[in-house]
Amino acid sequence: MSNMIDSDRTTAALVLVAILFLLGAGAPLGSAEQQLKTVPIPGPPQAVTAANGTVQMMPARAVADRLIIKLRPYVGPQQLEAVAAAGHSQIRKVLPISGLMIIDLPSGSDLLAAAHQFENRPEVEFAVPDTLVYPALVPNDPEYSKQWHLPKIHAPDAWDVTTGTNTVTIAVVDSGCDMDHPDLASKIWTNPDEIPDNDIDDDGNGYIDDVHGYDFYNDDSDPTPQPTGGLDENVSHGTLVAGTAAAVGNNAWGTAGMDWHAQIMVLQVFPASGSGSVSIVAEAVICAAGNDGIRLTDTVWRSPVCNDGPNPLTDNYVLGVTATDNQDRKADFANWDGSTANFVDVAAPGVNIYGPAFYDPSYPGFSDYWYTNDGTSFSTPIVSGLAALIIAHNPSLRGDPAAVYQIIRDTTDNIDGQNPGYAGMLGTGRVNAARALGVLLPPAAVTNLQAADTTGDQGGSITLTWLKSADDGGGSNSVTSYIVRRRTGASGPFSNIDSLPPGTEQYDDTSVTDGVDYYYVIRTVADTLYTDSEIAGPVQSRDDLAPPPITTLTARDRPSDSGGAIQLEWTYSPPADFDFYSLYRSNRNFNTVEDLTPLITFTNPATSAWTDTSVVDGADYYYAAV
Repeated sequence: MSNMIDSDRTTAALVLVAILFLLGAGAPLGSAEQQLKTVPIPGPPQAVTAANGTVQMMPARAVADRLIIKLRPYVGPQQLEAVAAAGHSQIRKVLPISGLMIIDLPSGSDLLAAAHQFENRPEVEFAVPDTLVYPALVPNDPEYSKQWHLPKIHAPDAWDVTTGTNTVTIAVVDSGCDMDHPDLASKIWTNPDEIPDNDIDDDGNGYIDDVHGYDFYNDDSDPTPQPTGGLDENVSHGTLVAGTAAAVGNNAWGTAGMDWHAQIMVLQVFPASGSGSVSIVAEAVICAAGNDGIRLTDTVWRSPVCNDGPNPLTDNYVLGVTATDNQDRKADFANWDGSTANFVDVAAPGVNIYGPAFYDPSYPGFSDYWYTNDGTSFSTPIVSGLAALIIAHNPSLRGDPAAVYQIIRDTTDNIDGQNPGYAGMLGTGRVNAARALGVLLPPAAVTNLQAADTTGDQGGSITLTWLKSADDGGGSNSVTSYIVRRRTGASGPFSNIDSLPPGTEQYDDTSVTDGVDYYYVIRTVADTLYTDSEIAGPVQSRDDLAPPPITTLTARDRPSDSGGAIQLEWTYSPPADFDFYSLYRSNRNFNTVEDLTPLITFTNPATSAWTDTSVVDGADYYYAAV
């Protein structure tokens, strides 16, 4: 859900709970608005899915004549009425813990103008319209929580636009598929032009009885994998691929695929042992970028991802997919691109992918409906499922795969910052399902925010560094500014302290006091949308410069005595954080006091003389004050 309210303002969403429950309970779209008078406000529309599955793009709206105001910490109860009265408003509710106040404005008020008026008051930290928000469509499949890859690519936001259609078929070219699996059985494609089990090629495509697909490895019409009791590591592979692309979603059982409605055509090209020839694979359709952990170049190829057409290094018919982990880092096994033909087009999650497994308890080791695996093989069905969603949303693209591929490539999240050494080698980035479906999303947050005392100064400043947003110069290329936000202490609201242009990755905060705990957040802004980074802190500024040296130290024999004493004198202007200084002595000249023991230590910076009486007449002595 695109958030247009400050992260410190999330408590304001409490007043919208009734709206969310109405939608979740299956009320028709618009019923929430009928409960409240609303007005349009600037901002992007939101895709909203009703309980019956219909989708509407809802314009940005807010409750008429109502504002949410965040009060500053020092504002007491006696000041609330004065704040409201200043805007000719009435207090609807006060949430003391959060410091929020909900007020009703005079009828017909201009919300943005009123918000601006309140924000000019010293008691108010911010004022915003009471914006309508809608929930992203999260499936009720009980195993969904283990599918980290789906929220990673913003699949729930994409499902707000479409969950797919059964008029799109995804061909799964792999080790076959458990076509009886409860999460897949209703999705298996049926060839309408083939009569089952009559040993005739009814549709004339060269394959007999290919009712649900075909087994190219064994050259028969049953693409169901068969465990052998030997090397069976590949038996569940194709079932997981199929489920990743198109498992039934939101049916209160199992997992969810990318496309909840697309049909699955099962094409088996690998045996249970896991190996197959390129000629067999090429007889079906497409494959992934590969798991060799190598750089694909114009001379180092892997088929079929690099066999893009009859004109090598020119044609690019295959959408090559490499794999990333849950931190958007290239999987260690995944191939990457170094070609002139863009063999790798995009990246997608491919580590710890959870989903359907081949299930048949009569075989040892196949008594679980689910399993987890790694590989670009599982990145590929994510992208295939996304392509199906794009076609479902825009059926005119059904006969234009190049246009579908271009949409997928153009809407990725740039992950170069998470992959030093692989910049530009993982395609255009990691796929973003919501953006590919046209959903306006908040920009990606900055990463690796660090806050530390500024080195080499006299205190009073803290240096912040971060890695810029993936949407700053990449991804959606939508970043318009970064806002530096700060608070004092471990709790309480953050305040804006500066606004910085896109491309910025460092900031020196010079408005701090030494010894005070500060916490920071960097807000990435794209017009009206934004995302906050993780919090950095606590951090304190301190004077870390070495104090000025004592340069006026003199040592001489004390006059008018019988020997045995040396008089030392000096002058010194101490720094503000003066602690102490010490006198050192040696019988030979020295450049460091590291191995010496102080003769005496002074904590009073006003001291300017001292007599050394522990000396021997005629001996050489050298002194230093540090």
